[in-house]
Amino acid sequence: MGPNAQQLAARHVVPKDLPPFGGNPAEWPLFWSSYETSSQMCGYSSAENLLRLQRCLKGDARKAVSSFLLHPSNVGEIMSTLRTLYGRPDAIIGSLLNDVRNTPAPKPEKLETLVNFGLVVRILCAHLISAGQQTHLANPILLQELVDKLPANVKLGWALHKQTVVDADLRSFSDYMSVMINAASSVTSGFGESSKPERQKGKAFVNAVRAEIDTNSNPGSSSKKISGGRNMDNSQTSGGIKVRYAE
Repeated sequence: MGPNAQQLAARHVVPKDLPPFGGNPAEWPLFWSSYETSSQMCGYSSAENLLRLQRCLKGDARKAVSSFLLHPSNVGEIMSTLRTLYGRPDAIIGSLLNDVRNTPAPKPEKLETLVNFGLVVRILCAHLISAGQQTHLANPILLQELVDKLPANVKLGWALHKQTVVDADLRSFSDYMSVMINAASSVTSGFGESSKPERQKGKAFVNAVRAEIDTNSNPGSSSKKISGGRNMDNSQTSGGIKVRYAE
């Protein structure tokens, strides 16, 4: 059976192309959610999904399933293989932890660096909550590692914030960083006096992270957004970020 009338109508508003995926575990939840939700809403056939996968898969991810990209009957095997390689919670969390650790420490005179760091922390926390990783959320060593990267005045703010919560963990640290992001964003209109290439790099990074948050969030609503701001299915929410994991 082909797509029904509702699915045909959805094809006019839901982007057909999937987000590019090259094998970064941190990008798996968005890729999987986009594939599953758009397939259901638009009623894509296996042949159509094969064409979509052929267009979006890049790098290591494409190499891993290249032998399956020849026939529509292999679509299930393609997604199963990709999920095994890149969709495991431990692989996703490991990638996100590396992202946080590799993010430069915020500088007091450059508020955009505080925004960058805070956004990466929020994304990490949201994934940990969605994956039920309570051990990581309550890990005092990880929390202290993140706090140590903060400027002295922001550390002091965190010390004061801790007094308002019962058990300070990564979840409450993420909430604190959310307050810092909002505050920093309200008083900075650009990216400081750095050189043009550095400003462009900073803007690209913040835009990319904000796009992921916008893609996976829509506070106060039962819907979720993917490419182009279209509404899609709901998923777990944490601090305004929605993340969906493959089951």
